[in-house]
Amino acid sequence: MPRAPLIRYFDDPASGPLESTEPFAGRYLVQRWIAQGGMGCVWEALDLAAESERDRLVALKVLNPKVAPGARARERLRREAAVATSLQGSHFVRVLDHGVHEALPFITFELLRGETLAEHFRHAERLSPAQCLWILRQAASALAVAHSMGIVHRDVSPANLFLAAEGPLGEPILKVLDFGVATHAFFESRLTAPGMLIGSPHYMSPEQTRPRGVVSERSDLWSLAVVLYRALTGRRPFDGKMARILLSIARDDVAKPSCVVPGLRPEIDEFFRVALAKDAKHRFASANDMTVAFEQVVGAVAGERAAREAGAPRVSIPSDEIVHCGRAALKAGRPFVTSPVRQS
Repeated sequence: MPRAPLIRYFDDPASGPLESTEPFAGRYLVQRWIAQGGMGCVWEALDLAAESERDRLVALKVLNPKVAPGARARERLRREAAVATSLQGSHFVRVLDHGVHEALPFITFELLRGETLAEHFRHAERLSPAQCLWILRQAASALAVAHSMGIVHRDVSPANLFLAAEGPLGEPILKVLDFGVATHAFFESRLTAPGMLIGSPHYMSPEQTRPRGVVSERSDLWSLAVVLYRALTGRRPFDGKMARILLSIARDDVAKPSCVVPGLRPEIDEFFRVALAKDAKHRFASANDMTVAFEQVVGAVAGERAAREAGAPRVSIPSDEIVHCGRAALKAGRPFVTSPVRQS
């Protein structure tokens, strides 16, 4: 069986440029490598059959048979495509196509411009309460939609929260990425073996660290609360080596944010006491409840005024070039301003 041209790049996907001009699946002309995950590689590609100029450049995710072989991995990617296609709205990445080409399952998504929150944290040590409220409102809005459909993400983390530039002036919107390990009530069989850890260790809920822990919507809310804690204080509440992280998540109390960052209000400590409760029953019942509680702490009116005074989160996108997950530079008065990187 002839191999797809890009299969030889799975060993070193960032080695490009790609030499072959043969389109993948007959329509996707691979341009450059973007990222590599636990199951697949993501490339930027030119869709030769795109119906609009808007969808001409796409993100092509292909299952990597070298790290995720077998039927289980193929089924997980198929389920990711099914879940992602069912999620509609501005806080989700649009699925444009999915299928199998020469035994390689793939999904194509809209190509985003901007950066992940994880990338943003590399140059922005801490965010203001108003900026954290902006993140929470948008992420919670996406999770509320997913949860209403019986979908639990299971891997909410800074790497899966994307600050995308949507408008011509770079107006940002947060998008929740990668539903590859999500659970859905629609699926009859389980792909996760008992005792298998799913998610990013620093952001796992206590129930995710247990061999037979029951994961629910409140597990996602825990993970989102850890993201907020990291954004607000500049440090993760649970850190160290893997075993220490998991043990700490299961039994250790979180340092009060006001002790980590002097000047934060005691009400914020109370918010995180509930949001990071070890027992899921004691956490916020829904994404909306969590948002309302944080709004009350920050002060919705004061928070919005502060956000306006600081400048709404923005990602600067020059009109004459595409910015590919560019590094961002924090500039005075503009919390999320991306410094574009030109690709040659």
